[in-house]
Amino acid sequence: MINKIISGISNKLFENYGSKTEIYTESVVQNMAEPCFLINHIESDMDMIINPRYYFNSRFDILYFSNEFDKYNDCMTVGCALFSVLEYIPFDNGVIRGTNMRMTFNDDILHFYVDYNLIVSNNLDTVDKMQEIEITQEVIN
Repeated sequence: MINKIISGISNKLFENYGSKTEIYTESVVQNMAEPCFLINHIESDMDMIINPRYYFNSRFDILYFSNEFDKYNDCMTVGCALFSVLEYIPFDNGVIRGTNMRMTFNDDILHFYVDYNLIVSNNLDTVDKMQEIEITQEVIN
């Protein structure tokens, strides 16, 4: 499920920034081609709503490394655009909406945080719960 979300984020970034910006989904220690995005999954949690449905929340940090001389202005321009770019990403046959979006700029790197929330179903019970029943009814006067 997390890989599908990462794939959706990656597709939206590629759709908007094309081949001029590299997109990494795993940590790169050296030789990153800038400008680039690095998609980091921070954490996920899952809470039961009503059995068998669960609320699944995943938090991501999308880092942007600029190659411009004025890194701050470039990062702020990209960061402001990411609010609309990553609001809806493709997931399975539909889209999911990003929530709790925020951005920070530290050490010449833009950090764009976004949560993607899903309601998932855990269908462990495959037995039909409804059976046929026949009722005979009479009216008494």
